[in-house]
Amino acid sequence: MASDTQYKTLLSKYNVAVARCRDLEEQNFSSTRHWKAEEERFKVIDDAARKLCESILAKDRSEMVLGEQNLWYSTPTDTLLQRATKSYRQYNQETTNILNKIQAESERRRSKIESLEDQIRQFMAGNLTEFEAVQEPAPPESEQPQKSPEYLGTPKAVKNAADSGKIELIIEEKGDVEVDGEMKDIAEMIGISEQTKLTVSAVPIRDSAAKAKRITDKKEDAIMAHMVDLKDFETRCDDNMWLILEIIGKEGLSKYPDIKNRALEYGVGVKKTQLHYATNQLYRMKALTQEILNLPLTPKIMIYNLSDIGIRLFRKKFGIAPMESEAERVRKEHDNLNHGYGILDLEKILIESKRYKEVFVFNRSRAKSVGGGLQYVADIIGMPVTGKYTEYFEYERGFTKQPDFNAKCNKMAQVTRFLNFIAPNKETLIKRLRPQIDEWIATRGQESLRTLKVRVTTPQELRSPSNDDVWLITYDLSKGTTPIKDLTKKE
Repeated sequence: MASDTQYKTLLSKYNVAVARCRDLEEQNFSSTRHWKAEEERFKVIDDAARKLCESILAKDRSEMVLGEQNLWYSTPTDTLLQRATKSYRQYNQETTNILNKIQAESERRRSKIESLEDQIRQFMAGNLTEFEAVQEPAPPESEQPQKSPEYLGTPKAVKNAADSGKIELIIEEKGDVEVDGEMKDIAEMIGISEQTKLTVSAVPIRDSAAKAKRITDKKEDAIMAHMVDLKDFETRCDDNMWLILEIIGKEGLSKYPDIKNRALEYGVGVKKTQLHYATNQLYRMKALTQEILNLPLTPKIMIYNLSDIGIRLFRKKFGIAPMESEAERVRKEHDNLNHGYGILDLEKILIESKRYKEVFVFNRSRAKSVGGGLQYVADIIGMPVTGKYTEYFEYERGFTKQPDFNAKCNKMAQVTRFLNFIAPNKETLIKRLRPQIDEWIATRGQESLRTLKVRVTTPQELRSPSNDDVWLITYDLSKGTTPIKDLTKKE
């Protein structure tokens, strides 16, 4: 009996031991699998950390010693992290120092520019205190040279420039009479300076290169115009030159053919060669500004405007302010003269076609609201003789960026069913304008444009007497996204 009981006890203990052993084996298997997965994950993290450290250290010159970069692979990860952290902090500190230096230099230059602008305004306004304050201390009275009376009160820098012949200096006496409107011009230039000045709290505005150059040239011309003696210019002007100035100033003409034709009507016995010579002389004297345009129907045409010197000459001679020139009106309306005068050429074509009773090319006052605070301003508006509808035209030279072109088409589509585009020539039409139209149509999709027609042509084709031959390309978007007529393929 005792042996049986002892056997059962031992058997029971054996079974327990076996069960625990199996449990431990299962736990060991599970733990081994878990640690294997963790080791793989740790290896991925370790590799990623080392790659990050190496990319940071690669920018550190002190780490890029020939041959030593290979030590990164044998460096423990924790040491590599320490080196990368140190390098990263040093890099951030150096970058911060550079940015601080740039900011300090920008602030210094801004202050200098503002100071120079203030001095210019003070000089133009006749307040010379600040200019005199920066001059060198005067020598003792016994050593001072005898001053010419006309230089009294003149800034040293200006006097030296006048003595060296770099500028002509006008000394206005106490009883001198102000030229009509002179101070208004000066005030306008000060206004331009104030509007373009950049202050700490101001929002920076970057003008286009062409506009910025016009502003710079205007400032320089205005300053120089008030530092020259008009008497020399007056003595150099003959009757023909005064005639040119009078026509430009009183009638606002800008295109040379218009100026010449009007001068021939004014003058008695005046010859074309004399007018051409007189105009060139005024341009060389800087009394006129000149721009050469290459337009579709009038290639190489000269555009003239009164310069600041020319304005002063005109006011002194005729006692009135010149009227706004055609060129300035065109520039204000259409931003640049090539685009604007191209539109004026188209106006002439449309009027001569007899298909329109009225044609408008200055249309900012006729802007159409298209919702969302936006407006559509057409380049040309034509009122057909039928009186049933209004036609809108856009003169496109192919320089409009695609997003802006899309926006223009979208606004135009809210005003008219016929989108009429005119390119300066067939090459521009085929290579620039048509791809932009196709891109806009693809962006919008046919369904949203089903009610529209798009018509494209050139100024030469507009002269055609037949309506059928006017448009080179016609899209009927109710029928598809490809043109229903394309006469350019015949060539």
